[in-house]
Amino acid sequence: MATLDSWLNQAVRHLSKDSAEIVRREIQEHYDAAREAALHSGIDPEQAELMAVQSLGDPRVANRQYRKVLLTSSEAKILREAKAESQMICSTGWIKWTLMSAPGILLLISAISLAMHLPSLARGVLVVGALMAIFFIAPFLPIYTSTRGLIFRVIKWCMMFVCVFVLFGADTRNEVWLASCWFFPMFYIEWKRTMIRRKLPIGQWPRHLYL
Repeated sequence: MATLDSWLNQAVRHLSKDSAEIVRREIQEHYDAAREAALHSGIDPEQAELMAVQSLGDPRVANRQYRKVLLTSSEAKILREAKAESQMICSTGWIKWTLMSAPGILLLISAISLAMHLPSLARGVLVVGALMAIFFIAPFLPIYTSTRGLIFRVIKWCMMFVCVFVLFGADTRNEVWLASCWFFPMFYIEWKRTMIRRKLPIGQWPRHLYL
């Protein structure tokens, strides 16, 4: 016989801790209301509990619906990791200034390499500098609205594809697999962040969700 605990265990699978607590409270209220209604109808307690659980529907269907609107455990993990990285960078002065100055230094090295007739080295250093600028300087830019965040993300991905073109040249067919390996983790995190943005009100977005 299905019990409330077993129903809940299926319904909250892969949800974050906070999301699971929200579901448990909500379902407990529905369960108590259905059970009380059954008891008032003269049904014995054991049967009333069974009817209350059945009234909740299929827990697997409920789980799929909850994962569309509530944070999952993997999404919560991404938020925690991004928050920890931001705090580490912003709270440590030398790390902050090192990361902010690195793209300029790499740009200078790229120019020197080009002047020394080392185009391959110049392209590689330029690409690394551009990627560092995208990911390490962005947190310090005045990007704190959804519109500015969207504009920045479009620019970011355009620059990343330009970097691939600069690094590999016009014919990238043989290097597609390598570029895919580079970009897959970024695509995955960006997809997860897109899901998080849809679920959280803008007022609850942490700083890194705008980027």
